[in-house]
Amino acid sequence: MVAGRIGDGDTVGTMVRMSSELRDRVKAAAIEHGRSMNSEIVSALEEVYPAPLDIDELDIAAAAAVMFHPQRAKGKFADAYAIVCEYVEENYSIPDAAKALDERWNNRSETDPISAEQVYEWLFGTLYPWVDSLRQAYDEERSPSLEF
Repeated sequence: MVAGRIGDGDTVGTMVRMSSELRDRVKAAAIEHGRSMNSEIVSALEEVYPAPLDIDELDIAAAAAVMFHPQRAKGKFADAYAIVCEYVEENYSIPDAAKALDERWNNRSETDPISAEQVYEWLFGTLYPWVDSLRQAYDEERSPSLEF
C-alpha cells in the first residue's frame, strides 16, 4: 500500500490487480456514471463496505422522525416521516427504521439536545438531496431511449 502520496492525508493509494474483462466492465460503468475508474471502484467499495453508523446523523434523523410522526398534526407529515424512515433503512441497513428511530429517540441522553436548526440543516443538506437523487434516477429510468 502506498500512503501519503495522494489527497489530504485521509486518502491512500493502493494497487489492485484485476482481469482485463473486469477492468473493461469497470471502465464502461465509469463512463456511464461520468466518473473516473478510480471513483467508480471507490464507489463500488463504499457500497459493499459502508462507513460505521454516524451516531449524530441517526440522532438527528430520530428527531426528524419525532417531528414528522403520523400521530402529530393529524398525520399531516406522514409522508415526510415515511421518507425519513426509508432514508435510514437504505443508508444504514436498518430494517425497521421506524422502531429503531423511536427507540433511539427514547434512549437519548437529555444532556445532549438536538436543535430545530440541526434538524432543518439535515433535512435540507442530506435528506432532500437524497430524495432528489431518487427522483432523478427514477426519471432517467423511465425516460424513453431515443437511440436508433
